[in-house]
Amino acid sequence: LPVIVTDVGGTAELVEGNGVVVPVDDEGALRGAVVALRDEPGKRGEMGERSREIALEYSWERVAEEYLRLYRAVAK
Repeated sequence: LPVIVTDVGGTAELVEGNGVVVPVDDEGALRGAVVALRDEPGKRGEMGERSREIALEYSWERVAEEYLRLYRAVAK
């Protein structure tokens, strides 16, 4: 699924073609994002596919490999 996030706590950096970032406390922007995705099934589908691609990049194996790489770099 596509995501709709507010621009707080680093969430905007996680949106990479898979959703919409709206300003904090902007109900109109949030409503607009929801309506736009509702009314554009093609765009919603593309963003959903991109979300799946991103999720696959964060498998337990991949995350563990990244931590090991980081620990090895720090230990040198």
